[in-house]
Amino acid sequence: MKNSRLLLFSLIIATLYFSGCEKQETDCGFLDFETIDFGNYPSLGIVNSDDEDKYLVINSETEFDEKVFISEGDKERFHIDYNKYTLLLGKKRIGGIAGSLISQTWQKECGSNNYIYKVAIKNGGYTALGNFYFGIIIDKVNADEVVFDVYLSE
Repeated sequence: MKNSRLLLFSLIIATLYFSGCEKQETDCGFLDFETIDFGNYPSLGIVNSDDEDKYLVINSETEFDEKVFISEGDKERFHIDYNKYTLLLGKKRIGGIAGSLISQTWQKECGSNNYIYKVAIKNGGYTALGNFYFGIIIDKVNADEVVFDVYLSE
């Protein structure tokens, strides 16, 4: 009797294990990040002479030095451990200065390996072409996993 209960219990466990139940997706959703305060680093910008939007995923000091300009004074205070973190920077061309950041989120897309950096920017009130810079520091990710979703509102 004891052996038959054990056999029945084992059979139920084996059936559940091999039944092919789908694993629930739990590794997606909103993630933590640190916002770059451009007021603290007024010289920080993206090396890009073209009048176009530009989005960067920076994973090393070498990439930073090649793609970003910053004064020596600001650079002394701007430290990122690229072994642990990734820097996301963006430049959006706007038709009204001074623009403002409405919101930004960082999330893991469910069902894929992609991460999405969503940014909403409000166009400024003074009509003139300009650039709006934004950025965050996140846990280390590969550049090909990042999608920028930038929206400009009037």
